Amino acid sequence: MLNKEPVGEQGMVKIKELLELVKNMKCFDELEKFYQDKLDQEIKVPSDEELKKYLDIIEVLANPLRLKILALISQQELPVCMLTKITGKEQSLISHHLSLLRERGLAQVRVAGKFRYYKFVGPKWVKQLLDLIVHGKEFCE
Repeated sequence: MLNKEPVGEQGMVKIKELLELVKNMKCFDELEKFYQDKLDQEIKVPSDEELKKYLDIIEVLANPLRLKILALISQQELPVCMLTKITGKEQSLISHHLSLLRERGLAQVRVAGKFRYYKFVGPKWVKQLLDLIVHGKEFCE
């Protein structure tokens, strides 16, 4: 076990520094051969803080109903009553999930009369993922 990660100030580490860490492993010769022309290349090592902001959102996206709600409201601002009809779920369950989405900064509510309309307001990378889910193959072409 290492006491210190071999990461530079910018969160970068050179391949040759990584090879130094594994020089006592049985696979070292094979690794050294594979990386021989890449020794000065650097790879980015995300910090725990950088990963946390993505993991918080990924945890929210891991729920199928929340993902479906996000896919819907990323296309069109929708009221809760329509979301319940589209998903076939109870209003209280939809409202609970919408509340979580708002807390994570993925949804925004607008009140108009007696209706609460929700729309997607999250990061671009989440919108791209939702577009891929909604449009599938056509989005990739």
